[in-house]
Amino acid sequence: MIRRMEIDDILAAVTIENACFSDPWTGKILEESLKTPWNYFWIALDQGKAVGYGALCLIAGEGEIQRIAVLPEARKRGIGKKLLETMVDFAKKAGTSAITLEVRAGNEAAVNLYKSLGFSEEAVRKGYYQHPEEDALIMWKRDV
Repeated sequence: MIRRMEIDDILAAVTIENACFSDPWTGKILEESLKTPWNYFWIALDQGKAVGYGALCLIAGEGEIQRIAVLPEARKRGIGKKLLETMVDFAKKAGTSAITLEVRAGNEAAVNLYKSLGFSEEAVRKGYYQHPEEDALIMWKRDV
C-alpha cells in the first residue's frame, strides 16, 4: 500500500534513508521538507511496515523526484515502480509539464526503472556523488 507520508512516518523514513543512501537525509531535513508546500511525500507499507518512500518537489510547472528508496530486503517486488508511478500521476494531475531526477550512473536497476516509465538521460554531473564518488545521470520525462 502506498499513501501520503505524515510526520509520524519520519522515523521510518530515516531508517529507510540510512539503509539506502551513503549520504542519508536526517529526520530534521525530512520533517522540514515535509512541511513545505511544494514538497510531497509518500510511504510504501508492506503488512503495516514502512519499506519504502518517495519525495517529489513541484515548482513552476516542473517536478523533481528527490528521493525514491526501498529497503534492500523489500526490493524487486515493484515497490519502487509503484512509488514512481504514484509521484508521476500526482505531478500530472497537478499540471506538471516535465519531471526530472538524478541517479547514480552505476545504479543500473534504478536507471532501468526510470527508463521503463519514460525518463531519458539528458546530462551527466561528473563526480556529483560522494561515498563513493560517482557521476550523476540527469534524467527527464518531458511528456508528463
